[in-house]
Amino acid sequence: MLHKRGKKVNKKWLLFLLGLAYFMVIPVAVFIPSEDRYHFAEYIPIIIPSVSMYLIISGCLYKARRPLQQFIIQYAVVQRIKRWPGWLYRYRWYVGVGLWGVLTLLQIHGSAIGVYAKILDDANVDTARIGFSRPDRFDEWLNMTSFAFSQYVPGPDGSTFNYFNPYLRAVPTDVFIVLGQPVWDICTLFRPFMLGYLVMPPGNGLAFFWIGRLLILGLVSYEFGRLWLKDNHTWAWYYTLMTVLSPAVQWWFGVNEFVEMLIAGQAAVLVIHRYLQCRTGWRQVGWGLLLSYLAGIYVYVMYPAWQIPFAYIFLIFAIWIIKQHWREHQWGRLDVVCGGIFAAMLILPLLHTLHMSAAAIALIRSSVYPGERFITGGGLTWDWLFNSGLGLFTPFSAITKPQYAFNLSQFFDFAPFGFLLALYQMAKARKIDALITALLILDVIFIAFCMFPWPRWLAAGTLLFEVPEGRMIIPISYINVVLILRTIIIYPQRLGRWQTAFLADGIALFSAWASFHYCKDAYMPVNTIVLLLVTTVGIACFCRYRSHLGPLLLGLFLCIGGMINPVAQGTASVYKTELGQAISQIASVDKGKWIVIGEETTLNNYPPIFGAPTINSYNTYVAWDNWNKLDLNDEERWVLNRCGHIKIGEITKEPSTYISEHGDLAELTLSRDDVKRLGVRYILSDSTDLQPLDTTTIKFKPIVWANGRIIYKVLYDKES
Repeated sequence: MLHKRGKKVNKKWLLFLLGLAYFMVIPVAVFIPSEDRYHFAEYIPIIIPSVSMYLIISGCLYKARRPLQQFIIQYAVVQRIKRWPGWLYRYRWYVGVGLWGVLTLLQIHGSAIGVYAKILDDANVDTARIGFSRPDRFDEWLNMTSFAFSQYVPGPDGSTFNYFNPYLRAVPTDVFIVLGQPVWDICTLFRPFMLGYLVMPPGNGLAFFWIGRLLILGLVSYEFGRLWLKDNHTWAWYYTLMTVLSPAVQWWFGVNEFVEMLIAGQAAVLVIHRYLQCRTGWRQVGWGLLLSYLAGIYVYVMYPAWQIPFAYIFLIFAIWIIKQHWREHQWGRLDVVCGGIFAAMLILPLLHTLHMSAAAIALIRSSVYPGERFITGGGLTWDWLFNSGLGLFTPFSAITKPQYAFNLSQFFDFAPFGFLLALYQMAKARKIDALITALLILDVIFIAFCMFPWPRWLAAGTLLFEVPEGRMIIPISYINVVLILRTIIIYPQRLGRWQTAFLADGIALFSAWASFHYCKDAYMPVNTIVLLLVTTVGIACFCRYRSHLGPLLLGLFLCIGGMINPVAQGTASVYKTELGQAISQIASVDKGKWIVIGEETTLNNYPPIFGAPTINSYNTYVAWDNWNKLDLNDEERWVLNRCGHIKIGEITKEPSTYISEHGDLAELTLSRDDVKRLGVRYILSDSTDLQPLDTTTIKFKPIVWANGRIIYKVLYDKES
């Protein structure tokens, strides 16, 4: 028998099933680049969160009453989020540390080193088990992870994890001050997640580094959220989701110690809170020591583009906490002792590092990029501030213009929702919250720096001259997330239906305009529908329908954050390739210098992993010991004097050429005479035939063919 509302129900189910099929098709038929960038099977895991998000959204919109939807949405998701198992909450830190240990033993990580398997066309050694490795995360797999692996190779004195790596740039290279690699140095204690590399094989060290940061960030974020969300466990969980699985964190997960910075900054505020509440002397000293250690971790991030703006954010939280406990804390001599410990634990290690890295610091400061960079603001347009909606598409599409996906990433903040909601609720309640007000003011200052040029003295005085405007978007979006959650906790009144509809629809339309105006490559009708739907439903849930917020955020952030990095295992894609084994065999008996030639720089850091000194591996700072062997003019020296990739496109009979159209890229063609002057012994080529360049004094002898690449041995004079 038909239901008494049979006709209406049938239409609803028809729309539901059509929508379900549509969302199953979106990940594989819409977001996959037309050039079939990855294998179809690798996209299957994307279907699950995509369909889950659709079920959640449909349940939010239609208040599902049918058994299947009701079970999935109301029971399996909502109730489970609202009611944490008591033991899991009580022992969350023990569970986290235990999980860290187990996954480290299993060598589970999220690195994109599986890209090496794709580049070398060897699917048998791909490390990705779920998802896929993204080539555009090259700062992680090509630079940071490859550098860490190169530290395992013994240097000339037989020691490993040296402060100065002899294989990067083919000259001793400081890998601690900027690259932040594991070294046997006391200051590595301030990079705790690097310690696993020092005592474990590469696969376990990588897993220790990756999983530890993910779990500790989640746990610390949860505790931090409880602090300023009135100990509300549910909303602290929401904050954790919006932080840990945000596009900003996941795209930059293995780069520039962004995760360590968030961990240290949030944990420092928590420790200040505990310190001010402490009544016993030894505990107070213990909290003071921990605060000093966390400050050291933050300082040793060594990436001022994010350190400086986030320092302002965490400083506001710290001042807010101090103001709350100022009178109840018994200030005395012990606080002076803790202050002295704090200063000593910061200053003494920094003096040691500055002494060890003095030469590298001098070269970096004198470089064209980033040494000459002095930012005075005003470099952004308004659409930059409101395009977090692009995070819906970057995990599933090959966006490269106007920037790579990782440079488009930010915290998914529904901007300008948090800013407007905070102003509206404070005005309506006629009650000002100090924390919200301070963050609003800081938000305005950051936006003003992005939009309008500042006097040099003001940029220098605020230290913002070290912050490129594009990097400021991530701190701004983080503030916006905090504003949303803090405002709802302090002013819990729900907005009316018409207010909710007006705000949600208006911001959704504005976000769609800003996102697609900034990134025209992302525009297509289905993308517009998805962005409008997610933004409208998300803001509506924050404003009024908060019982649906948990499953919505879970589904949303599993898609836009959880799909960015793969679930990978081991390091076979690095060490088990035919090319890698050939390089290792050569480098074990001959430490001659290498160069890598070709149209890409994706293998430039591969030979150093096996102990092959490579001239054009990533240059953190210029290696004048190499380049001064050539007869360079001022313009050519300008091209080379930068932190960046060095692409040697080809070797020719003609004079060498030097071009730089991007801050971190120098493009060269190298003459065969300059090959000789540089003392190159081996050349890794992308199948280019170099034998036509042979002369009586120099010959290029192919000795290895592996994975579509050729290794040439360069023979000089009598050798040839």
